[in-house]
Amino acid sequence: MSTAPANEVRHDESAQAFVLTVDGEDVLLRYRRPDDSHIDYYSTFTPTSLRGRGLARLVVDAGLQYAEQEQLEVIPSCSYVAKILERLGQA
Repeated sequence: MSTAPANEVRHDESAQAFVLTVDGEDVLLRYRRPDDSHIDYYSTFTPTSLRGRGLARLVVDAGLQYAEQEQLEVIPSCSYVAKILERLGQA
């Protein structure tokens, strides 16, 4: 059982997703850009075999870091992203 470090999360702009590949399977944070100043994180997905390892948190952290760097306001349509923002005091 290997856990990939956060620096292996890649931003796939064409797919509008942050992706972490572990053991040949992808953990995803999907987004849409409703306008130039917002990013809507609407879905996280972790394959069943990879759940419970904190991998979804890695892709969400990468997405939030990207939003901060690009000065984008996050729309947390995904309940998991909303929960993370709440824990960080940003909800």
